[in-house]
Amino acid sequence: MDLDQLFTCTDYQTSLIRIPSATNSREGADDDTQTLSEVETLVTPSDAQPFIEIELSYSAAASTDYDLTGQVLWPVSVLLGHYLASTSGSHRIRGRSVVELGAGTGLPGLVAAKTGAAKVAVTDGNPVVLDLLSQNVSTLRRPHESSSCELAAQQCVWGDRTHCHRLLRKMDDVVDVVVAADVVQWPAVVEPLLHTVKAFLWKSTAPEPVMLLGIVNRAASTYEMFFSLAETLGFSTRSVPYEEFLANGALPKSCREFGGRQTEIVEAVLTDRSELPILLREDNAIDCTIGATFENTTFLPC
Repeated sequence: MDLDQLFTCTDYQTSLIRIPSATNSREGADDDTQTLSEVETLVTPSDAQPFIEIELSYSAAASTDYDLTGQVLWPVSVLLGHYLASTSGSHRIRGRSVVELGAGTGLPGLVAAKTGAAKVAVTDGNPVVLDLLSQNVSTLRRPHESSSCELAAQQCVWGDRTHCHRLLRKMDDVVDVVVAADVVQWPAVVEPLLHTVKAFLWKSTAPEPVMLLGIVNRAASTYEMFFSLAETLGFSTRSVPYEEFLANGALPKSCREFGGRQTEIVEAVLTDRSELPILLREDNAIDCTIGATFENTTFLPC
């Protein structure tokens, strides 16, 4: 029995995720998450207009023996969805090429696709999680869904040169915005994550090539490591106040992290392009990962 057979979760629940659009995200609206059996109470002509609605499948719990945490819809992913759908966030992605890293269920990337992005690739390094991600992409691309965005799911292991170049080719070598939620979890992932982001944003002609990150401060050392290395690699970072994208600056219940941990949205703009990204250097053109994440040590031994 292979890993896909052993660990693929078939007991997904499917919900209609409703996030206030830019027209009312700061006018007192809250989000709502309901199972599909309750959809009829939500989708009415008067109700639907102010909301972005995404049908999403996910697992209620992840395996403890195998990293399927990407199959869970985490609160900070919903928070990032709120930001991307707001006036503050949507202006950064409208008409742009967007990549989501560590997408899991893909909610932020799907929100980007429905709020005006020209092209979106939602990615995950785990092939098992990628199956669920592909399912959610297929749901959004159904004929009755109205979106002109070019949308696809693809595997991407952070720090892996082959994956990096393959995705860049798919995006015509241009990525303007990287979105990611709850990806700064362990010290080992920080370096490959940031090197990958820098490589993706390198050729963007947008005024501010940017990573939009939903982050949970689970460990101060990892949190500080991320911001320190981001600065070293040429990023300027800013924490976005809730007041800029949430009604009355109040955190919706679906965005509250377990245990009351600090959650925030961070804008990391690539402002210094004086040093070519490691993953784009021709003098080191072997396929080798940077650092050691779960995916690249399990599936891509180097």
